[in-house]
Amino acid sequence: RSPPPPHRSGAATATMQAPPQATTINYATRPAVYTLPQCDITDLEDPINTAPEDLVPGGLYEEDVGKLVAFVRAAQALLTSTRSFSVLDPEWDVAPLASSVGVDTTATSREHPVHVAMWTLYLQLSLAHPTFPVAYPDVGAFLDVPAYNSRFRQRDEGEQDVLRRTANLMRFAFHHLTPQRNKGLAIQSTSRVVQGWGTRFVTGSGATASTQDRVRIYEVEGGVAPVRPPTKSAQRRRATRTARGGRAAPDSDAEDDGDAASSLEMDVEAGCSGRGRKRRASALHHAVLTDSDTSSESLNYEDDEDDEDYSPRRRN
Repeated sequence: RSPPPPHRSGAATATMQAPPQATTINYATRPAVYTLPQCDITDLEDPINTAPEDLVPGGLYEEDVGKLVAFVRAAQALLTSTRSFSVLDPEWDVAPLASSVGVDTTATSREHPVHVAMWTLYLQLSLAHPTFPVAYPDVGAFLDVPAYNSRFRQRDEGEQDVLRRTANLMRFAFHHLTPQRNKGLAIQSTSRVVQGWGTRFVTGSGATASTQDRVRIYEVEGGVAPVRPPTKSAQRRRATRTARGGRAAPDSDAEDDGDAASSLEMDVEAGCSGRGRKRRASALHHAVLTDSDTSSESLNYEDDEDDEDYSPRRRN
């Protein structure tokens, strides 16, 4: 029987690792994150009498949560202050409510998470009040609006009801919110009241059909004309009329960008960088040459995307 191996002092401690040190967060410079689960605001039966802490969404910093809780508490107090109160009254607005708790809504962007959350909570409380105006009481009344041009009839019944409720909220929101330059705020806040805090629609190029439906609701309920870029033919017509001394009539499919002649002359003096500016400058010179009885066919304009210089040359 072989003897046991000799004992080595420190052998057991050599393989032990020091416990990892806990990471400390300096909350003086970075507030703690509010990590409670997001509440489902679509299932609340009585938001006006619900604790403000149960209405505020998750995923926000503690400082922002405190602002929203104070905002909800002030809004609930105003709604229950008198029986004659109406959500259409001028004092029932996001800006004065936020100002009463020390929040300046003009200091942040329109689509800041706190700003969107305030409007979402404001619309949710407004919807629960008896004086909330319902423009479309049923899906049939919503689908029969001529401005929508039967756009939503191909959607399923569930989506039609979601769009109807979104339209009701958006029409009410525009009593207190200017539609211009608030498309994102209006779409995000109304959609979250109807479909929950996690709902988000991204507008712009490549927008989905669902997003385009909500953009159309924004345009109809807010009375905002859809913005479409001017066509090339409209640009040429405007350039020709302005160059000949006449006033360019605004085209139906183009926005009035101001004095077209001044912008064209500035493009020519600046070198007319880009294909679009070169074409506009070419139209201006063509009109001038036509008025001076000079054959426009005797000129050839360089049109190279890689070369930003504008250089007319005569043909031999």
